[in-house]
Amino acid sequence: MASNLVNLVATGLAMADVSQASRWREEDLIQRKLENTRRDIDEKTEQLRSISSLAALVAGFDVVVLIELDIPAGVPEPLLIFLGITSALTVVLMSLSFVLCTLMLVGILKAFDINSSRRQTFRDFWILRCEDDWRRAFGYFTAGVPFFMSNLAFASWVKFFNYRWTSSLITIVVAIGIFVWYQLHQKWGSFLAEKSVMQVAKLDSSPSNSNDHMSILESALEAGHRDDGANSYNNPGKCSQPTTEVQEAESKNNSENHVLSNV
Repeated sequence: MASNLVNLVATGLAMADVSQASRWREEDLIQRKLENTRRDIDEKTEQLRSISSLAALVAGFDVVVLIELDIPAGVPEPLLIFLGITSALTVVLMSLSFVLCTLMLVGILKAFDINSSRRQTFRDFWILRCEDDWRRAFGYFTAGVPFFMSNLAFASWVKFFNYRWTSSLITIVVAIGIFVWYQLHQKWGSFLAEKSVMQVAKLDSSPSNSNDHMSILESALEAGHRDDGANSYNNPGKCSQPTTEVQEAESKNNSENHVLSNV
């Protein structure tokens, strides 16, 4: 009687240890998931802030140049037309870029605030809601940079209309800058605007994996029952303890079921 009571207490303590270890593992998985989500959000928001700030700076500078530029007498009208068109395109493209980035930034902060109960992962949210707008905003920004440089060249011809050598040198510098920008865009533009691939984790939620885990658990339980039968036959007065395989299988199954319910 005393030995049965001791075995029962030992079994209860072992099951409690398994349950505690499973609970700690679940909390660790949840914490890691939150940290990864927060890291992804910080990276994307910093990316949006960078493009938005730079686009707003370029648009504001171009507006100031257009307003403050003194137009001397005798400047041909086609030159003024090119100056106005490049200024308008630069301001419009840069404005669309930083407005889109700002809207996406506000949307991300709204969807994933502290009190949010959204079950959708941030990666899926970014791909479904923000990916196309990000590519569009980045395209507006990259298209506005050559127009901004071209506007500088036309402004030099208007400002220094009577100084042809000065205007020509400024135009050459602008042409070199546009060429260098094209090279940089070839290297980094396609990489930054690369479309992400949506990867939905199907390992934990697929029926086949659940069936595999259940079959492993059933096999372990059957092995435990056989061991219990052998032990009870050899030692009728003893109650056998759960085997290590049964404890590990139960712990693994409980942890995965809890994670699946949270997802």
